[in-house]
Amino acid sequence: MLKVSHITMTNKQRYLLTDVSFVLPAHGFCAITAKEKETEKAISYLLAGMKQADAGFLQCDETKVTKKPVSHKLCD
Repeated sequence: MLKVSHITMTNKQRYLLTDVSFVLPAHGFCAITAKEKETEKAISYLLAGMKQADAGFLQCDETKVTKKPVSHKLCD
């Protein structure tokens, strides 16, 4: 399970995500859609570990994932 809690992200000019929370089950599929491509890209980068949120956290199973280097996986 991947839990995203109270994520806020900016691009230094405006908010891309504001207090976003959701849970993805351990097995399954999801689709990322947004009105703006920049917001879709921000969520994708966040989940891939390529960008860090300005506020909030990611949790994979029982482990909070924050400030992980890009080379680490979020979940095994």
